[in-house]
Amino acid sequence: MTDLSSTASERSGSTRAAARSAASAQLGGTLRSILVSPEDGFRGAYALADNRHQSGVRLPEGSAPLVMGACGGAALMMLWLKLGGLLGLRGIAPADFRWSYVVVAALGAAVLGALAQCVWGPVGRIALGRLGASTTAPRMRLAWGAAALPQVFALVILFPLDVMITGRRLFTAERITDTFPAIWGALSVAISVSLAAWSAYLFFRGVQTGSGASTSNVAIA
Repeated sequence: MTDLSSTASERSGSTRAAARSAASAQLGGTLRSILVSPEDGFRGAYALADNRHQSGVRLPEGSAPLVMGACGGAALMMLWLKLGGLLGLRGIAPADFRWSYVVVAALGAAVLGALAQCVWGPVGRIALGRLGASTTAPRMRLAWGAAALPQVFALVILFPLDVMITGRRLFTAERITDTFPAIWGALSVAISVSLAAWSAYLFFRGVQTGSGASTSNVAIA
């Protein structure tokens, strides 16, 4: 009897592991498709979300888009900190700088990004509905989260490199005099801006694909 129970438990664990592996592979394939061919990628993602929505799942788009939306908010905050110091829009004396300020700012922006994503779901659906385009709140939340994927790269890859190469100087008004850190700082800002523009494009295409709205109506919404 014990052997039978143990065998059943092992089979159940193997089934769950296989399901998680399949779900991860499906998520990776969907995100890769969105990056390579946004329209086709979003269509596939929306089809999955719609099926889950019809099944009564509480979060049809899954938790991954919400996590990516939060990372997108944190990455945009890092971009603002870099751009603000570079353009002289904000500044902090080196003696007053604390890394804890950067962490708190990133966490606050992550929370704000996730909240904005949740709000955009029903607001986007209503706004597009008023313009004659039918969509759902899960689709709009999914568009927001998937569009933030390039920002995840900025947060996970660029930010650690910024800290290692330029230290606090890129996040304050302190001038970077060393050649390589200065070059990296300029390159990092350029890459961050490019990734932000990419996210904006993906968001626009995601909303358009998920609602069937015209370009002008998406821009208005």
